Amino acid sequence: MAQKLKWYNTFSEQAEEALLKLDPEFKALPDIKPAPGFYTLNKGKPRLLPVKEGEDAPKWTDPGVSERVKKVAAGPALTGAAAYNMGAVLEVEGDLKGARTWYEKAVAVDAGLSDAVARLGVIALDEGDMAAANAQFAKALQIDPANSGAHNFEAAKAVKAGNYTEAINHARMALVSDPDSMDAYLNLMAAYYEMGLLDVGILVGRNALGLDKKDGPIQNLMGLIFVKKEEVRNAVKLFEKAVNDDPGLYDARMDLGAVTLAYKDYATAVVQYRKAVELNAASIPAKMGLAVALRGQGNGEEALSILKGIASRDPRNADVHYNLCLLYQETLSDYDKALAECRQFVSMAPTHPKRAQALIRIEGIETIKEAMQEDESSDVKPEEAPEASDEAGSTAGSTSGDGGK
Repeated sequence: MAQKLKWYNTFSEQAEEALLKLDPEFKALPDIKPAPGFYTLNKGKPRLLPVKEGEDAPKWTDPGVSERVKKVAAGPALTGAAAYNMGAVLEVEGDLKGARTWYEKAVAVDAGLSDAVARLGVIALDEGDMAAANAQFAKALQIDPANSGAHNFEAAKAVKAGNYTEAINHARMALVSDPDSMDAYLNLMAAYYEMGLLDVGILVGRNALGLDKKDGPIQNLMGLIFVKKEEVRNAVKLFEKAVNDDPGLYDARMDLGAVTLAYKDYATAVVQYRKAVELNAASIPAKMGLAVALRGQGNGEEALSILKGIASRDPRNADVHYNLCLLYQETLSDYDKALAECRQFVSMAPTHPKRAQALIRIEGIETIKEAMQEDESSDVKPEEAPEASDEAGSTAGSTSGDGGK
C-alpha cells in the first residue's frame, strides 16, 4: 500500500523515517544499480563581460541576452569584450568551434583578456587536450592571478584528487574575481560534500541559489547533500526541481532515478533513466538503472534486451551478468540461463562484493532445478494400455505404485 501511494513522494515524515530504518544505504534491491552521487564540476555558463567601461555586465538571466550579445558583436569597432561575449554565447549553445574562433578574436583584440584565454583552456579540456588546457590556464593566471576560470579548473582537479582544502582555496579565489561564479560555488559545495561538512555545503548552495534559483547543478548537488544527511524528502524535491529547471541535466536525471529506484518507485525511475539514456546514449549506468527499473515493473523482455546490449558492447562488464542472472531467475523463470549467467559473473569477478551472494544464488538455483526435475519425474504417468484380464493383472502388478492397491 505504501508503494502504491508513493508515500515518500508525498514527503511524509513518518514514511521517510520508516524507509530510512529499512534501507538507509539504498541496498534493498538485489540488483546491481546506480547509487545517488552523480555531479559534474565546471560545466556552468561562462560569465559575460561589460562591453563599455562603466556599464554593468550582462547576465544570463536577462531577457534576450543572447540576441543582444550577437547584435553587439556584429556591429562596427569590435572590442575584446564583445568578441568574448559572442564566444560565450556560442559555447553555451554548444558550438565549441565557433566559440573558439570568437575567443581567439577576443585575445587578438585584447591580449590581456584573461577570461578569453581561460575559456580557450575550457574548450581544450572538453576536447581532451589536457596539455593545451594546462597551458591556457597557466597563461590566464599570469595575466590575472585571480582569474576565476583558471582557479575553478584547479579547484575541480583538487576535488578529484581528494585535496579538498586546496579545492576550497582555489574556489574562494575564483569568487574574488567573479562573485557570481556558479562553477566556484559548485566546487566549494563539492569539497564540503566530500569532506562530510554537509551543513556548510548547504549554506554555500543556498547562497548560490540566491543568485540563480534555477541553477540545476547546484540544486542537484544540494540534493546529494540531503541524501547524505538522510533527508530524502528534501533530496527528492531538489532533484525534481533540477530536472524541471534544467531538463538536459544528465546528473540530476541519474540521481533522481537512483533514489526513486531505491524506494521501488519504478515508474518514476523508468522515466528518469530513459531521459538519461537519451542525453547520454553511451552511459552504462543509465542503461543498467533503466533495466533494473523495467524489471521492477515486470517488463522483463525490454530489460533483457537492454542488458544483452550492455553485455555485447562491454564484454568485460561483470555486473551485467549478475543482473541477467536475477532477471532470468526471478522475472523470466529461465533457471538454466540464470545459472549460466551467475556462473559467468562468479568467474569474471573473483573479488566482487556480490560474489558471495552469487554463490548462494547458484546453490539456490541448483536446488530449484533438482526439485523441478523430481516433480517432473513423479508426474510422469505410464501410457494407457487396453484393459487387462484378471489373469494378465496378476503379472502386471509390478507396475510402479499399483502393487499395494
